[in-house]
Amino acid sequence: MDLLQYSFTLDPGHPMEAVRERVVAKRHLIDGLHGLRWKAWMISEPLAGRDQPKTYAPLYLFDNTQATVAFLRGSIYKGVTDAFGWTSPLHGHVEEAALCALGDAKSCAVHTTQLHDHQSLQAASAALEPAADAILVARLLDVSRMVLRRYTFRTVVPNVVDDGDAELVYEVVAVSSPG
Repeated sequence: MDLLQYSFTLDPGHPMEAVRERVVAKRHLIDGLHGLRWKAWMISEPLAGRDQPKTYAPLYLFDNTQATVAFLRGSIYKGVTDAFGWTSPLHGHVEEAALCALGDAKSCAVHTTQLHDHQSLQAASAALEPAADAILVARLLDVSRMVLRRYTFRTVVPNVVDDGDAELVYEVVAVSSPG
């Protein structure tokens, strides 16, 4: 399976409620999307004690690379890039991802480890223990960038996530499972 994430950094004054409303209005567009297991509609904004940008950064789990590439070539992704601008998606093999319902997810913390060699890959893979309150942990190995990313989904709202070493803590606005 493949994970795909793209991210758009928004202006500091951009109203995040407009993004939340866009998610509600556009959710139906992925119904029946071939090969999609789920999509987490995620945003980030500065939180108390965490300086992070305002972003729109959905995360997708696809059955395979062919489904991922078909999505990137299709009209839905074109519509998103027409609305927000071009982006460089993160795409990689899912090292670990449960196929559970994410409907209760309210936040997602992201940890990134830069890989320098085989030893750093082994160490990073072994060191990524899921948080006790995680409802899903997905790990993406992006071999083109030599990066291992861990996504930890929780049922708590982003501003109470105690994960100080996370690069970003997203709000999960919605989860879609069209299949």
